[in-house]
Amino acid sequence: MSAATFRTGETDSPEWPATQLQLVEIIFSALAQLGIRGAQAHHALRILRSFVRGFVLHEMGASFLEPLEHDESYELGVRALIEGLSVLRS
Repeated sequence: MSAATFRTGETDSPEWPATQLQLVEIIFSALAQLGIRGAQAHHALRILRSFVRGFVLHEMGASFLEPLEHDESYELGVRALIEGLSVLRS
C-alpha cells in the first residue's frame, strides 16, 4: 500500500506509468457509476490517495496509540469515504 501511495511514474520502472493509468481508468469508471466525473473524479481520487497515504504513515510510524485494530479503523474510514462521495456528484 505504501508503494501505491508514494511512488510516481517519473521515478519508477517503465511499466509503472501504464499500470498507474490502468488503475486510474478503473477508479474513474467506478466513480462514473456513482455519477462522479471530470474534475470531481480527480478530486475524489486525490481524496482517496490522501486517505490511504495518511493510514500508511500512521501505520509506519506506529502513531495510533489507542488499543483499536488498525484494519478496523481503515475499513470504517473507507466506508465513510464511499458514503461521502455523493457530495462530488455532478
